[in-house]
Amino acid sequence: MASVSDVDIPALLASVGVAPTDIQWSDVDQENWVYYDKKVNWTDGSGATQTCTAKRVMWWVGPQAVLVRTQLVGEFGLSAAAYWTVGGDDPAQWPLIRSYAQSLAPASTDVAAAGVPTAVYGTPIAVTATVTSQGAPLAGANATVRFQRQGSKKWVDIATQPTGPDGVVAFQVSPEATGSWQVFVPGADARTEGASAPFVTQVLSLVTGDPKDTRVSRGGRLVVKASARPAIQGQAIVLQVQRGEKWKNVASLKANAAGRARLIATAPAAKGLYVYRVVAVGKADLFANSSTEFRIRVTK
Repeated sequence: MASVSDVDIPALLASVGVAPTDIQWSDVDQENWVYYDKKVNWTDGSGATQTCTAKRVMWWVGPQAVLVRTQLVGEFGLSAAAYWTVGGDDPAQWPLIRSYAQSLAPASTDVAAAGVPTAVYGTPIAVTATVTSQGAPLAGANATVRFQRQGSKKWVDIATQPTGPDGVVAFQVSPEATGSWQVFVPGADARTEGASAPFVTQVLSLVTGDPKDTRVSRGGRLVVKASARPAIQGQAIVLQVQRGEKWKNVASLKANAAGRARLIATAPAAKGLYVYRVVAVGKADLFANSSTEFRIRVTK
């Protein structure tokens, strides 16, 4: 029999009457083989035509044998496998090789996390994440929420807890500065590690304003104790009064090391009820915020 490529073997076997069920597999040689009968005609020494049936055996590297050789990649930690020749291969080998290659590649770990865009300093917020692998919820995986302060390259682990049966995990965190949040899940056997896309939460100063008196004479002195947290020495603290739809600055001072300022303003000349608030101007990785509005009645 002439040499043939793998792609031609199924047709060749069919031409000599070999059915797929006749094909054998050798566990020792890791190849396919088959016996088949071939009619042989020849002319003997007397010139007479002779006919006989010869028993032949054929060995070849079919799709299963190609798979076995490819599996040496995983057995010996090889980087890749090469095949020769392109175009001469049996197409039936590729689904087998593809399935094996996918078994070598660890399953992915996909993490989708969500939080809030802004938060007031010291106020707990929720960070939730859904963890899946191969499209299915990943239950019981340890997930860690971590924080990267604005301007820093370092991630800091904040808390760790397992995912639920639905692959969901929820954290309560109290942001102290503006920065990025992310949920990370370490890898395990046959599964890669995974991390969510970071999302940014801007942190606003926690501002309070406490007027010494809520009734002040016209043109009198209005004193307000103000504070901003976290304390940032030198942060600008401003007292504002509402004028229509706008706010007007009436006093300002730099916060001390404790984040406090004693704001003093002159009360309006006209009697009435006025609305005030204290504003802490943004500084460093904290954004501006205002206190709860409070009312001052100006009397005669």
